[in-house]
Amino acid sequence: RTVSGKARKLSEETYYGASANTPVQGTASEIMLHSLCNLTHRLGSNARLLNTVHDEIIVETYFQLLDVL
Repeated sequence: RTVSGKARKLSEETYYGASANTPVQGTASEIMLHSLCNLTHRLGSNARLLNTVHDEIIVETYFQLLDVL
């Protein structure tokens, strides 16, 4: 189970390794999703999200707004 309580059903073959990794990866995914939602609201129309790569968030904005954001 993740921190928010989501569970993943595992087969007998993948149970051992995945059972240790699922809570960590699932919780990290939930944190990233929560952060993206917050960031989208904070940026407003000044910038836009382009992509996410692993633990990085790629944002596009005008050069003049770099100090503001």
